[in-house]
Amino acid sequence: MNIILLIVAWLVGLVASAIFLIQPLILLFFAIPFTKKLRRIGAISWPGPIPSYLGSLIILPVIFLLITWGAYTWLPKQIIAYWFGVGFVLISGIKKCGQNPTNMAEYLQTNAKYLNQDTLDQIHETYGTKSP
Repeated sequence: MNIILLIVAWLVGLVASAIFLIQPLILLFFAIPFTKKLRRIGAISWPGPIPSYLGSLIILPVIFLLITWGAYTWLPKQIIAYWFGVGFVLISGIKKCGQNPTNMAEYLQTNAKYLNQDTLDQIHETYGTKSP
């Protein structure tokens, strides 16, 4: 039973950090700076997606903290497995937090309503992403 609980704690750490830690890091290291860059060149309407990004930067880490509290409460002897899961995701996912084709395509798809069409076409051409 102990090995099963270790695996459960590890999986909870993997899932919690993949959803509730990596996403805020993507916002911090890619989405917000890229939005500010687009704002400087006048390619995006202000405030654009910034308010929702700020909300996510508050809500997602709070959810992660609640999950971590739950792990400490219900799986205290397996908490090291939880942190191994979190660490694994952070180490493997930190390189995915910057500007890359996946983040760029998702950003453009999600925020197309804030961008003017000429800018959107130019960004797709520059970064080799497909138009939605």
